[in-house]
Amino acid sequence: MAFDLSAVENLSPSEKSALLYLTGNAYGLETRAATYKELVEEGLIDEENLYFEKGLLFTFDDMEFSDQSFTFDVKKWRSGLGAYYFVDCTAEKGEAGWDYSVGQEAIS
Repeated sequence: MAFDLSAVENLSPSEKSALLYLTGNAYGLETRAATYKELVEEGLIDEENLYFEKGLLFTFDDMEFSDQSFTFDVKKWRSGLGAYYFVDCTAEKGEAGWDYSVGQEAIS
């Protein structure tokens, strides 16, 4: 799994590393920070055929945080025909833990 956190300014480099580490451990997968362009340059994404054969790219935009909630946009991309976008989402901390609502979503 690749995570493009380049637009996220409200997490420190160590917090970004922790996110990758925790996600990798939770799912038992290799994780790394990379942009779409970097993955193309490394030959991991076939730009001509729009395909990431052995992975998923998650792109996060900067989020607004408070103690009990935050907003976010996230994109999950594997190919030109395999993308899932969530925008204007809100995560809120309640008595039972965190829950989220999706503002809008799109699938390709």
